[in-house]
Amino acid sequence: MENQLEAGPGPQLSQLKVGQAVVARRQGGGWVRAKVVSTDTGAKRAVVSLVDLGITLPLAPSSIRTGGHGQISQV
Repeated sequence: MENQLEAGPGPQLSQLKVGQAVVARRQGGGWVRAKVVSTDTGAKRAVVSLVDLGITLPLAPSSIRTGGHGQISQV
């Protein structure tokens, strides 16, 4: 699963929608379930809420994955 998440550049910022379930890479590695809270085109970041950790933080789209990953359907 981790190899699938590491592959590719991630979504374009314009593809992320508020409330969308995603998987986000935490600082220091590891992927966790998250939801998009907002996007900031000026800073080229999306603010996400890490569902299981109760943390909200800004991330570059390269640290976010969407689509058919098994973890996403469980958010």
